[in-house]
Amino acid sequence: MEFWKNCWNCGHDTPQERVALEFFPRIVEMFSKKEDGKVNQRVWAVFYDSYSFTKCKKCSAPSLFVDEYWTQTTSPEEAKCIAEEVKINGVSKSGNLVHSHIYPGFLKEPFPQWTHDLEETYMVLFWEVYQAAALGLNSLAMMGIRAIIDKFALDKIGDIGGFAKKLNTLLNAKIINADQHALLEVVVDAGNASAHRGYKPDNNHVKICLQIIEQLIGIEKFGDVINEIRQATPKRT
Repeated sequence: MEFWKNCWNCGHDTPQERVALEFFPRIVEMFSKKEDGKVNQRVWAVFYDSYSFTKCKKCSAPSLFVDEYWTQTTSPEEAKCIAEEVKINGVSKSGNLVHSHIYPGFLKEPFPQWTHDLEETYMVLFWEVYQAAALGLNSLAMMGIRAIIDKFALDKIGDIGGFAKKLNTLLNAKIINADQHALLEVVVDAGNASAHRGYKPDNNHVKICLQIIEQLIGIEKFGDVINEIRQATPKRT
């Protein structure tokens, strides 16, 4: 059977040849919470997982796709319906698809080359943010982006207080300009919301915030080179 899925080696959707297919029912404990944060009620849910081992028809790279389906009942007929649809279409339309996993979980794009030359703490922070974003862990990615801003401020002006005070001090010291200050305020607030208010940003928002931080650190990294270019560039007469 053939269906289209993302190939980790090709970096895009390709026709996949199914080599093997297995199903496994999984019982998961779930719960609801009261307004005070304490557990209100515990319930048990049944997940019906499909394991599709495939081979890319373009590059022959093997992959394992695990799709988690939540079944509203423990009815064998519901599980059978999900299994039949996955066998025929590669995915179930009637089942409630909760999450999909792809193995191996390699990044589709390598870490940007310029990050290899950063000071180690910056490099590790950027790489962990890239990995979190690639895995869809957007709240963690946004908190990591906020940590990069905190590291930048700490290096420039020291530990002088909260983010608002740090950004204002960076602005007053002309380390960042007014436009950068406005952008960083938005990024920091998104990071705070991810850490403290249960905010999970979408993929595009994480991407934009990451680009803002890349520009900030990139300007810092290439500052000396820019000055060299400025000095070497002939002046207009």
